[in-house]
Amino acid sequence: MIKINFLKENDFYKTINITGHANHRSNNEEYDVVCAGVSSITFGILNKLDQENIDGELIVEDNLIIIETNSSNNTINIILDTLFVQLRTMQEAYPNHIKIYIKEK
Repeated sequence: MIKINFLKENDFYKTINITGHANHRSNNEEYDVVCAGVSSITFGILNKLDQENIDGELIVEDNLIIIETNSSNNTINIILDTLFVQLRTMQEAYPNHIKIYIKEK
């Protein structure tokens, strides 16, 4: 199960943690398409955040991605909301493999 935690404060995304594995690969598939989809979406967003020089930290480790921002920049928030919408769409398609949690401060 991929677990994704979004922390928002005053309608701005502050922390996003992505952990786990979907374990969706069937006998006929060489790769796990759910993990590949989440990775592709997330790395595209990470690349854009890196270009925007966010006030925060981007951490990528084995089985862990953390996005932390102190920004109240609308552009950064739109980018992170795009991440949320895309991952929520994946969750709707694969509810047994992705779980999103949202916490508002």
